[in-house]
Amino acid sequence: MSHWVNTARGALALIIILDQFTRNIFRNTPQAYSGDELALNIVNTSIKRGHDIVLSPAFTIWLYHPFHHSEKVEEQDHGLELLNSLKERSPKAWHDYIEKSIEGWTRHRQIISQFGRFPHRNHILKRENI
Repeated sequence: MSHWVNTARGALALIIILDQFTRNIFRNTPQAYSGDELALNIVNTSIKRGHDIVLSPAFTIWLYHPFHHSEKVEEQDHGLELLNSLKERSPKAWHDYIEKSIEGWTRHRQIISQFGRFPHRNHILKRENI
């Protein structure tokens, strides 16, 4: 499957497996987040290769999803910058759809800004609440 990163749709498929499948298959266990680092590496490589430019806006949002799930404020900010750029270059018919994602991602970014992480993961990852 490593060759999947060479195409936009292949990279997207890997990101969905690593970012979404793990969260659902391993829900409420630390393994739910086991694909996050690799998913971020893949999305960064995909952006460098221009994969986010050739995918539809809906697919591009899924490609960017690892930024949305990151507990690093810089990655949250980068994801929001990418979504805003996607909105600017997308046909007007997509703007409401993309804006809904921006709103949700902004809420996630605010949580990370306030707590430095997602508090709802604390119990699962055996972290102390701060």
